[in-house]
Amino acid sequence: MKQTISKIERVRNKGDKQPVKIIFRNLASLDYLLKAILLAALILVPVYGISCQQAAPSGQDESTPLAPSPASVTTDLQEVMVVINGFAFKPPILNIKQGTTVTWRNEDSVGHNVTTDDNSFKSETLSRDQTFTYTFEKSGTFSYTCTIHPRMTGKIIVE
Repeated sequence: MKQTISKIERVRNKGDKQPVKIIFRNLASLDYLLKAILLAALILVPVYGISCQQAAPSGQDESTPLAPSPASVTTDLQEVMVVINGFAFKPPILNIKQGTTVTWRNEDSVGHNVTTDDNSFKSETLSRDQTFTYTFEKSGTFSYTCTIHPRMTGKIIVE
């Protein structure tokens, strides 16, 4: 790019118009390359589910937008997994039966925890690939959050 700028300066100083045509050809090629990259991204994202928020940088904090999560999930399984990924609990709302064991697994590169609003349970800080398990013996609604990143919230509804 520095050479291109110096060519433009020489053109203006010497009045030679030939290098200007070369510069515009190079800029058109750059424009074509950028359009090709954008088109490839538009094709790859829907096909492969690639998302900028899936791999959070190690310095990411709660100011980072949350990744989209599926809606409420209802299950009769006795063991259920909630994944922590993209600074979100997935699924964010889980409907389960009494006696179900829920395991939270941190897939982010930063630490998270799981704490109910009423402090009925609280995990330690979970590093990447660590888990926390809790068995819901009582019915009710259990809202929880990551106290490290308070915008991360979830809810367990026990029938």
